[in-house]
Amino acid sequence: MKWYSLVFVGLFGTNIHADTSIRCGKWVIEGGVETSNYTVLKKCGEPTFQDRNRWIYDKNSRKIIKILYFHEGKLEFIRDEIQN
Repeated sequence: MKWYSLVFVGLFGTNIHADTSIRCGKWVIEGGVETSNYTVLKKCGEPTFQDRNRWIYDKNSRKIIKILYFHEGKLEFIRDEIQN
């Protein structure tokens, strides 16, 4: 790998990734497929934090939280955020 590739990753790398998925037991819920908030609640349980259009799940030990964004009761996308 060339040194400028490492510089590019260092400059433009981020701690947030969009359109990911969340695993809830045997279920995998993907962003961008407009799953209902009822289905997410049924499969994943109560979120750690919830406001009107955003649900946060903090279920794993890798310091990655899942942020689910809803619009009119449908899942629009999921972001991973790394906690330091």
